[in-house]
Amino acid sequence: MAFDSSLIYLLVKEAKSSLLGKVIKGVKGNREGFSFEVGKEEHFIFILHERSFSAFISKDPFVPSDEIESPFVLLLRKHLVGSTLVSIYQNEFDRVIILDFEVVYPGRLVERKRLFVEFIPKKLNAILVGEGRRVIGSWNKVSYEANFYLSPPSVGVNPLHLNEFNENAFKTRSYQGLSRNLISFLNSFPNVEIGWNEWLDRLQKGNYKPTLFLSPEGHPLDYWIFDYDMEGAIGRKYFNSLSELIESFLKEKAEVDLLREEEQRRAKEIEDRRRYLLKKRENLNKFLSRRDEVRRFEIIGEMIFANLSSIPDKASRVNMVNPYTGEIEEVELDPSLTPAMNAQRYFKEASKLKRGIEKAEEELKKVEEELSKLEGVKTLSLSVERKKPSEVSSPFREFKYNGWTILVGKGSSSNEILTFKIASGEDVWLHVKGSPGSHVIIKNFSRSDVPQDVLEIAASLAAYYSKAKMNTKVPVDYTLVKYVKRHPSGKKGAVLIKNQKTIWVRPRSGENL
Repeated sequence: MAFDSSLIYLLVKEAKSSLLGKVIKGVKGNREGFSFEVGKEEHFIFILHERSFSAFISKDPFVPSDEIESPFVLLLRKHLVGSTLVSIYQNEFDRVIILDFEVVYPGRLVERKRLFVEFIPKKLNAILVGEGRRVIGSWNKVSYEANFYLSPPSVGVNPLHLNEFNENAFKTRSYQGLSRNLISFLNSFPNVEIGWNEWLDRLQKGNYKPTLFLSPEGHPLDYWIFDYDMEGAIGRKYFNSLSELIESFLKEKAEVDLLREEEQRRAKEIEDRRRYLLKKRENLNKFLSRRDEVRRFEIIGEMIFANLSSIPDKASRVNMVNPYTGEIEEVELDPSLTPAMNAQRYFKEASKLKRGIEKAEEELKKVEEELSKLEGVKTLSLSVERKKPSEVSSPFREFKYNGWTILVGKGSSSNEILTFKIASGEDVWLHVKGSPGSHVIIKNFSRSDVPQDVLEIAASLAAYYSKAKMNTKVPVDYTLVKYVKRHPSGKKGAVLIKNQKTIWVRPRSGENL
């Protein structure tokens, strides 16, 4: 989970520098979390949703005020509004933030209350305690004996208390705060110990870079305190503070989740409609199987007319010769009708059935046409679902060369997304000079100088994926992404660049990289 111990450690530092000593002016909340209004236009937000738990500082309350508030939010408002936030700290490098609030009454009588916010998966909670650790109330129910609160026991060794890296403690997961992101970061170094020392040094010095990692589609994938080559991440966004990063991630993720929910709703509507049409087709085909009954009713009517004089009045059944087969058949009659009226009844039944069949045939044709369209949509959806993540078509071509990632656009829309959504300002941008072609990006996660051979490889890819690919030598312009701007024409993929240099290369497909 992105909101790990490392991030909490630095977030607490941010909160201390901007919120300590300020008065709680208000508390708002809903079923997913709560926020404190602290000072002027500052809100300390706590999200306790199981899929996106976090905390951050914002200019606006994250939770809407028009939803029904939980009893715990009302309790916080009763006990903490008007109090001063006097302390914020992390409990033993665990995913627990502790806040101390103080109220000074006339006569210098001081009353303190403490809020424990536990960001532990499957045990998310916030507990307000008073003097002597007496539990006043909690976000989720707690069952502490004698209403006494104890912080969750630390499950590992606090790495901030040790001077040297212990490889055995790392392998046995004895260290506190070993999150997925931290382990991935450590594994991006030549060995874990080098990564560990780098992480610890940056963490304690506050030398961090709040980074939002983006998927190939430009959607928020994850976030963390440092930038590194996260698996599956193509683009990056950087922020001035952890709070800005977390708030942006949650908002963008919420938008993507809404789109996914809409897609799922639409898919369900399509599937429900398809099932309805299949059932309707089954019923229509069942009705159309009665086609032969039309002629049968007409023949019976003819047989009755041919034998009017020999049919007794009020007869319910009568045997007659079928003039088309020569066989004797038993015909049912309505005894309340005359023989002539019975004949008319059969002719009317034939006519009614014939009209119904003609209408059913027209309806079946419409059903088949609509089913054909829906089956096309369903087939497309299933074909994507069956693919493994590595097989799903990417909007860009991706190449690896000597540890560097090179991305190549697949068209104007792909170029637009690649340059203006996926690429970062310090990445290198390349494009064939004076000819249509793909935008090419060299990802520069370390912000170091791009080696000449990497630059030449990327330029050769830009040359190959352009209209000039048949030329022996092709000029390719390159510059930093921050010097690339959209063209005033608004045409997708059209850009204006500056500070560019030109390199001449031979086009290469990249197949043998």
